[in-house]
Amino acid sequence: MPQCYPEQPVFAEDRHAERAVWEALRDQLPEDAALFHSVGLLEGDRERELDLLVAWPGVGIAVVEVKGGHVTRDGQGWYQESKGQKRKIGSPVVQAQDGKKMLERYLARHSSGVTVSASAHLVAFPYTTVPKGWHAVDCPRSAVIDSHDLFRSAALVAAAVREQGSRRPALTELGLDVLVNLVGGQLAGQTSLLSAAEENEQRIDSMTRDQRSTLDKLRYHRRLRVIGGAGTGKTWLALEQARRLGRAGERVALICYSRGLARLVRAADPDLATSGEASVRRAVPPVAGRLGRRGGCR
Repeated sequence: MPQCYPEQPVFAEDRHAERAVWEALRDQLPEDAALFHSVGLLEGDRERELDLLVAWPGVGIAVVEVKGGHVTRDGQGWYQESKGQKRKIGSPVVQAQDGKKMLERYLARHSSGVTVSASAHLVAFPYTTVPKGWHAVDCPRSAVIDSHDLFRSAALVAAAVREQGSRRPALTELGLDVLVNLVGGQLAGQTSLLSAAEENEQRIDSMTRDQRSTLDKLRYHRRLRVIGGAGTGKTWLALEQARRLGRAGERVALICYSRGLARLVRAADPDLATSGEASVRRAVPPVAGRLGRRGGCR
């Protein structure tokens, strides 16, 4: 599963289509890829929202515009029908293409390494069937994900990037790190976590009663499983416990389930990440299994 930004997106009632495509990509993309939902871009007085953004090392970058309901097109333009009502809409192809170009310009202003990566724009119609032989001058069939394509949506994204971005190199892992830092900075969830980590001494005062209780229990138990939903402070508790153990002279390994979370923890506390008594690592099953044994790290 890829690193998702945000980890658990909140989809509005009228965004079931985005959820369907997001879930398909989440289930199919590899763990070294990143999947963004609802990325806002601002360029002068122009605003653009990228429904979905895929950043895939070894492949490239893809912007996916999603339209729900039944989508059709004729000589007059694009139409969307839902709940018995049909209305004309702006071209989803143009929206995806404009979003991709705006993102590339944004990256160009802040980093030179990511913009040269292969990229593509696609449209996704999860509730519409598009004939295999269909194509338009501005939209080949290979740039469309329809209701019958969801099971292979990640493969179609990769194929589109290789087709549309054939003259550019694939995205590198370093390029992914740069993109995550730049684009992720616009997402409230990440920013909130980093800001909380940087508050330093005031973080104890902001803890909830449950967090205080859990952290106190960690003083007396070498093994404790903490369960909670997204945003309840599990990562914060692990980070604070690692700090405390490190200050006490313990050897500490803070194990994360993905590269993305490891990068986030390192950014939240660079001192912890570089300390001789503590380290932040991505979990590898054999390593994780050894850490609990006598003589290992805490």
